[in-house]
Amino acid sequence: MKAILHAGMQKTGSSSIQESLARADLSHSLYTPWRGANHGALVAILFEEGRETLHGALRRYETDPEGLADLRQRTRAKLNRAFKQTQADQVILSAERLFNLAPEFKTRMRDYFAQYCDGVQVICYIRPPASFIQSAFQQMLKSGKLGVPDAQTLAGRWPAYRRHVQGMDRVFGKENVQLVKFDRKTLAQGDVVLDFAHRIGENLTPEDLVRVNETLSLEAASLIFLRGQQGRGRGGSKSVEARRAEKQVIDSLSRVGTGKFALSRALLDPVLEANQADLAWIEERLGDSLAEPSTASGESIETEADFRRIAARARGELEEEIARLEASGPSEPALSILRDISEQAALAGEV
Repeated sequence: MKAILHAGMQKTGSSSIQESLARADLSHSLYTPWRGANHGALVAILFEEGRETLHGALRRYETDPEGLADLRQRTRAKLNRAFKQTQADQVILSAERLFNLAPEFKTRMRDYFAQYCDGVQVICYIRPPASFIQSAFQQMLKSGKLGVPDAQTLAGRWPAYRRHVQGMDRVFGKENVQLVKFDRKTLAQGDVVLDFAHRIGENLTPEDLVRVNETLSLEAASLIFLRGQQGRGRGGSKSVEARRAEKQVIDSLSRVGTGKFALSRALLDPVLEANQADLAWIEERLGDSLAEPSTASGESIETEADFRRIAARARGELEEEIARLEASGPSEPALSILRDISEQAALAGEV
């Protein structure tokens, strides 16, 4: 049996890969059984001893070392049984966490799979830096953790290609780490899920695909910015109802607008320039350029004023979405949040 480790990277359709494979009827592969399609928490439990506070799924064990030890033992035993009993030719584990995992924990993973597998293949999709930073910025907007983009914030989103890829090369062997450029023009059928399935010998169809964390439009991102300015979505643990409402808000806002989200080159270029050596290294390792076309012909975000101007323009579409949600049945408190955002968009248009 062979181990296939899907290592992200972040913002390359990993959630869609995970959900699609977890639900698909795979012909000769075992998708590692776990309580969710994303194996990030599983990786933390099995291989990251001493760093449990870094994964939200384990934070409740911070003051319960015996409970954590028991969880690890039970999880490992369950996985051991699954690997011993399977008739599959290969086992798949998928977690963006693998990309950033410290070398000592990657080594633990390699040694664990060596007990059951004849070999390990790592597949990692590499996203060009500008689009990666912009996508990561969107994700932070959704979570309410980020406001106006600035040089320091964007510099902190740089993916540190060499450090992470070189770590995988050293642990698993460069010949066992397959890097794939995340570019719909070159992916199989223009889709990362179908591309991954093709690489591991599974025949998935477009009907098998599950879409998760799709990109935001320029207008949707601007409205979500206003939500963040209200303090929505920030801090602390939330009730199930609050999390459900936030998801409904994001889903509703995601249906607004068609413009492509882009940060201005005035923000991005200094970050790219400061990391030229890292970019040159990953391009040589990948064997392909990560240059991206300029977005100069379209709108882009540089300041808070840009967010507010675009949000004001999108208010009409937001009101249509609010009306649709009202007609579909009880949706409080999501509707209350959306109405507040609409009011903020109206005020932004008056400035």
